[in-house]
Amino acid sequence: MAKGNKNPVVMASTRAVNGGIATLDTNGNVPCEQLGNVTNPNLLDNWHFANPVNQRGQTEYTGTGYGIDRWKNNGEGTVTVGNGCVTVSNVQEFERGLIQSIEPKLYDTIKGKQVTFSCLLADNTLLYCTVTAPDDGHVRFDFTDSFSFYMDGVPEAWGRYVALVIQPGYTLAVTAVKLELGSVQTLAHQEADGGWVLNEIPDYSRELCKCKRFYERKMVAGLDTMELTGTRTFLSGVMYEAVKATVPVVKIYGRNYAEPDVLIQNEVIKMSDGNVAGIPVTDLYVDAEGIHYVRMADSLPEVNSYSYIYEASAEL
Repeated sequence: MAKGNKNPVVMASTRAVNGGIATLDTNGNVPCEQLGNVTNPNLLDNWHFANPVNQRGQTEYTGTGYGIDRWKNNGEGTVTVGNGCVTVSNVQEFERGLIQSIEPKLYDTIKGKQVTFSCLLADNTLLYCTVTAPDDGHVRFDFTDSFSFYMDGVPEAWGRYVALVIQPGYTLAVTAVKLELGSVQTLAHQEADGGWVLNEIPDYSRELCKCKRFYERKMVAGLDTMELTGTRTFLSGVMYEAVKATVPVVKIYGRNYAEPDVLIQNEVIKMSDGNVAGIPVTDLYVDAEGIHYVRMADSLPEVNSYSYIYEASAEL
C-alpha cells in the first residue's frame, strides 16, 4: 500500500528525472522497468534503517540525544535497532521526533525547491509527500493520525532539519527513508505482487565515512609524552579518520584493562600495565582535522607510552 499527497498538484504525465524521461503510473510512481534512469541521490545520511550505521553501539536509546549516527531523538521514548528496521516509540504526552540536521551549504541548494520525502515502513507500507523546502519557516505533512513529516528551514536554534514526528502512545517501525529533489519518489518500486522493494541498497562503508564527518569514537595506543613547557605534561595527538563538518567536541576516556566495560573520563592508560595513569587530562587542542595534543595535570613518566579512547562529536 502506498500513501501519498492528500492534495497533490496536477502535473504532466511525463517528467524529466536525472536526464531521463519517466512515464508515471496512476499513483505518481515510476514503473520498475524505468528505474535505471531515475534513482535520485538521497539527501539524507544513514537512511537505510535495515542496516544503519550505529557507532555508539547500543541496540536501544532512551530519551533525548543521538542514537544511530546522524539521527537525534527528541523527547521521551525509545529508539530500538534490530529486526531489519529502526523502531521509534513515544511514551510522552506530546509528539516527539527523530531528527536529522541538514548542513547549511546543502540546505542553501534546496531551499525554495520541490523535494519529496518517502518512508518505507517495516510492514511494507510506502508513505511519501512532496513539499517546497522552506526558506525561513517550516512545512509539515500528516501521513496518518500518528505519523508526520516535518521540515524546518529556520537556521537558528537546532538549525535546518527534517524530522519523523510520532504522536503520543504510538510506535513506528521504519526500514528506509529518503529526501530527494523533485516531485517523484524513487526510494522504492512496486512489484507485480503489490510489495514495495527498495531501488538501491547503500554501500555501508560509504555511509560510515559520511557519518564519521559528524561523529567517531576510537582507541589510540602507543602515544608518547611531549615536552613543550619544560615538563612532560603533554601527550601526542591523533588525526581523525574523517575531517569533521565543524570543530568537534572531544572527550577523552581511559579504561583499565581489567575493567573493559568501565570508561573513566579525562584519564589515559599506561601501556606498561594497562591501568589508568592517575593524572587527569586538563586541556585539549583540537580542530576539524584532529587532536593536536592532550595536556595533563602533571608530568607523565617518560618510560611509559600511553593510550586513550577519544570521542569526537561534530553533530550539527
